[in-house]
Amino acid sequence: MLRGLAFILMLIAAVASAQQDQGLYLHVLPVSTRAAADGEPPGVTLRVSDAAATAAALSAYGLTVRDTTATSVVLSLRSTHTTMNGAPDALLRDSFVVDYAEPSVQSMLQAQPWHAQDAPPPLNALTQSVFEWINDKNYSRGFDFASTAARTQSGDCTEHAALLAAISRATGRPARIVFGVLMIGAEQPQAFGHAWTEVWDQDGWHVLDATMPESMRSPESIYYLPLGVLENETAAYTLSYLNILERFPSEIDWHR
Repeated sequence: MLRGLAFILMLIAAVASAQQDQGLYLHVLPVSTRAAADGEPPGVTLRVSDAAATAAALSAYGLTVRDTTATSVVLSLRSTHTTMNGAPDALLRDSFVVDYAEPSVQSMLQAQPWHAQDAPPPLNALTQSVFEWINDKNYSRGFDFASTAARTQSGDCTEHAALLAAISRATGRPARIVFGVLMIGAEQPQAFGHAWTEVWDQDGWHVLDATMPESMRSPESIYYLPLGVLENETAAYTLSYLNILERFPSEIDWHR
């Protein structure tokens, strides 16, 4: 718990940096880069406080953990992934955080051009709808529930993730909120603490990011490192959130 509280202080210190990026991320992570050694596959070294917990979270998603020490995890990278571990019925239900039965979410749904169609909307249509609906993108909202995000049309990655989970469930697809690291492999690599949504659609869980729809990104340069699902969506959701925060790296060494 103390590590979680310390991490929150770090998040507060990073607000100014996050605002430079339209306030869509939890925080900015320091990134250093180096060339991969001969025969070494591209990857990252995450500097963490509990390597065993971070490595277990990443391995649970099928990501390849190559090595660990007491304070680091070495990981191979792959772009947006699909995971296969089933979708419990609970992830179709209205909840305290993903409260799609509330009038504000229902009004948002009714305003979508795909709402009256018989077939479920494509995943990219769901993502684009949330991106456009939350038109005041900023870091001021904290972690609002889906109904508040729909009503205020304001927020950062957590609000986008919660609202996307809500409309996904409301249209018949199981969905969950995921926290982890977003890495962008541009000329100047960047990494952010981030929240996104995973939606179940026939062949597995798909990573959807309503802060960055497919029309805005190059899949080959985007990497999502999931560190935990918001398991507790009740009024005690902050305990689940804090537990995930303790797995986050303090810095990243990107070897590519």
